[in-house]
Amino acid sequence: MGKWVTGLIYLVTGGLLLLGLLYDLWTLNSQISELNRIRG
Repeated sequence: MGKWVTGLIYLVTGGLLLLGLLYDLWTLNSQISELNRIRG
């Protein structure tokens, strides 16, 4: 999705001490919808 900076931060900090994992689980549906809209 072009979010390489966020991916790098997650990698270095261990998923922002698992808060990043919780955020991703919370926003998973919207992230998938956005990716499907981009790829059309």
